[in-house]
Amino acid sequence: IEIGPSGGTGPLACLQAIAQRFLKGIAGKLIILLPKLLIGPLSRERNVLLERVPLFVWLGPKMGVVVHTHQDTNPAGCFRRTVRRAIQAFYKLSDDAQRAFAAEVCGQIFDHLLTNGGFHTLPDMTFDFVFTFPIALRRVRERLEEFETVTNAKLLEEAAHIAREVKEHEDAKFMAGQLAPQEEEDGKPKLNRRKSTSTHQEHNFEDASEEPFGCTAEQLNDGMMYLHRQTPAQLHHLVVRFVKEMEKAWLALHPKGNEDAMDRNKSEMEAKATFTAAYSDLEDFLGTAGQAGATGQSSGSPQTEGPLPDISASGIAAASSKSGEPQRITI
Repeated sequence: IEIGPSGGTGPLACLQAIAQRFLKGIAGKLIILLPKLLIGPLSRERNVLLERVPLFVWLGPKMGVVVHTHQDTNPAGCFRRTVRRAIQAFYKLSDDAQRAFAAEVCGQIFDHLLTNGGFHTLPDMTFDFVFTFPIALRRVRERLEEFETVTNAKLLEEAAHIAREVKEHEDAKFMAGQLAPQEEEDGKPKLNRRKSTSTHQEHNFEDASEEPFGCTAEQLNDGMMYLHRQTPAQLHHLVVRFVKEMEKAWLALHPKGNEDAMDRNKSEMEAKATFTAAYSDLEDFLGTAGQAGATGQSSGSPQTEGPLPDISASGIAAASSKSGEPQRITI
């Protein structure tokens, strides 16, 4: 009986025919189904790990960014941990890989702003823009309806909403006792709006929804891609207006938030008022002296010849240029 594919009747041909029938049967189906059986669980594990990548949480204008890493309160079994490590290595979802990716994206954003944004001076809140723009982009996309697109106007509106909601969010945490008061140097208690002033303290999260003002490295990359689609004029306008909207909304909620700037302005105003008062007193003195000199000259009292010296900066400079030597005016 010829059972071999080539018409042979030997034992080898018989085994070859049996193997082919086996592969066409159950084994062939298993080989086809095996990738499908593996893709589902691997995809689910990958989605779980995507929810656990580090978050870069924005604390407020000029208040910095805190890196939050996931804290697993329910460790998986040995096999699942091995599978997750393999997925992290393949997709670069580990904490260190995500930090490196975020640093690379931040550098590319600054490079794009400096080379294509037409900036000769970067706004002082450019760092805040880098980490809040992806948050605004994500929130706008989540609210989009069918056939709607993201526009710069919607992003600018979202910038003000984010600044206002940050204060409300941290006020709620403070009332719940999650933010403790911090002692000032003079011993007066002050609300600690920052989660931590230490750069060595680790911050963890269990659920990404706990930090609505955090963004991932992938979301930073999405923000960079959106910026790359802008023309230089659009990019410049978007960055400047986004920062201004955020700062305006923040200062409206924190009238005393920028204490350093207010103290500096106050000192400058006090110095200006002191100088104005002193100059006014000097003008009054010179005017009184001039009147007294005119009265003394009419009564025959000895007076200095010539008009009073010009003590203004321009007068001193003019006198110095005529004589070639610095002039000293004595009052």
